[in-house]
Amino acid sequence: RLNHPNIVQITDLGAADGRYFICMEYLPGEDLQSIIDEVVKRREFVPLQIAVKIIVSACEGLEFAHAYSEGGRPANLVHRDVSPSNIIVTFQGTVKVLDFGIAKASHGLRQTQPGTVKGKLGYMSPEQARGDALDGRADVFSLGVTLHELLTGKRIFQKDSDISILMAMLHQEIPSPCVLRPEIPEALERIVMKAVAKERDDRYPSATAFRNDLEIFLASHFTNPGMSTLSAYMVSLFGAETAQRRTQVPSLKELAERGFVVPSDVQ
Repeated sequence: RLNHPNIVQITDLGAADGRYFICMEYLPGEDLQSIIDEVVKRREFVPLQIAVKIIVSACEGLEFAHAYSEGGRPANLVHRDVSPSNIIVTFQGTVKVLDFGIAKASHGLRQTQPGTVKGKLGYMSPEQARGDALDGRADVFSLGVTLHELLTGKRIFQKDSDISILMAMLHQEIPSPCVLRPEIPEALERIVMKAVAKERDDRYPSATAFRNDLEIFLASHFTNPGMSTLSAYMVSLFGAETAQRRTQVPSLKELAERGFVVPSDVQ
């Protein structure tokens, strides 16, 4: 029911052969973790305007999810697992937030047990790590950490064990991204550091407020990149051959000719 251009679409769900399934739209692209890994391998940085545009688009998806309501009743939905591996940029230049699988609505039937932590260590907010009640500001923190890593190519909480990561999340001071990339303008540094404030009251109050400041920064420093700019960057990073292979989806008839089992009534 989360129907938004920046959220992956689920077209069907059900059960088959005693197992549940979901049918998702096909997204020919790469997640942010793959993008970061490729850029680091090249000893480069993601261009500032590209990084900010991606996060602006992710903010728009989270805005919709956070404001979602059913029958006039706010769901108070929190993603709880925002990270580089759950944001995809396609070769057509679209940005999608994935995997609301552990998202929690305030009136959901399934409740997390007290003391249970869900989400990826290293990206979750301090209040999430403590098992506190959450709101959209937890996702803002996670998206801020993701932006920090997208800009610098380095994880904020890089430790040898889960407990070390957890302790760092709760107590370690978060470094300015300018320490690793001095070219980052002061205005962008302020935005990033506000998004990753340890105290949620010091953070952006919403994904909307986070997005607004990012868009103001983009407008004052760059020509706002569109889908074609993101598309061109993805092709330059991963190659035209990869882009072509990923975007050309074979028909069911072609799959059948290759030996795949395709039901006769859908060929």
